[in-house]
Amino acid sequence: MKRRKRKPARWSKAAERELFNGVGISGVEWFKQRCGKRSRSSIYQKLRREYGPGGLTRGVNTLHELETQTGYSECQIRRAGGALNQKWKRLGPRGAHLITEEQVREIVTWLGHDFWSKSHRLYGCAWCQTVRMPHHRVGLCERCYHKHRRLCGKLGLPAGVKAQAAVLSRAVTGRDIGGRSGRFRGEGAARLAAGLALSRAQLDWLAMLAP
Repeated sequence: MKRRKRKPARWSKAAERELFNGVGISGVEWFKQRCGKRSRSSIYQKLRREYGPGGLTRGVNTLHELETQTGYSECQIRRAGGALNQKWKRLGPRGAHLITEEQVREIVTWLGHDFWSKSHRLYGCAWCQTVRMPHHRVGLCERCYHKHRRLCGKLGLPAGVKAQAAVLSRAVTGRDIGGRSGRFRGEGAARLAAGLALSRAQLDWLAMLAP
């Protein structure tokens, strides 16, 4: 005689409310305890029936997704979350952090007014993009600034941006520079005028161009 399958217990209004309120911010164990101690499959089936595909993370963003969507680094996002005193849920002890849409808006707004170097309006070091080390000089962290000085010495260039601007001006005077060199000239002059260190490629170019 075949054993009849036991019918799953009906979802109460209270359990459905817990499901609706917890979607996007809570893990499956949380639901299992608050929705009548149901199984994982029962919770996911109910979610699909009521709200369609998307699982438990609908309406939220993971840290990786937020990096991709906004262009901000993980360090910047974590710094903003800490400054805003945000608490991010996780789907388990080692699960991904889940950031709600409201928290995302707060983070993006905060980062939009926050600069790593306010004087240069930079969100990170111009060479290595770090935000962990403070700004030192010419748009660089201390580590990259010393690398910049060593490279300038190796290339026979002065390390100061004003002195480099003078070298650039002398190097291009009377020359018809176009193409890639013209682009380097324009971008390099703009960086130096803003008080920013040239990139490594621009320093190589200036060294080749300089007399």
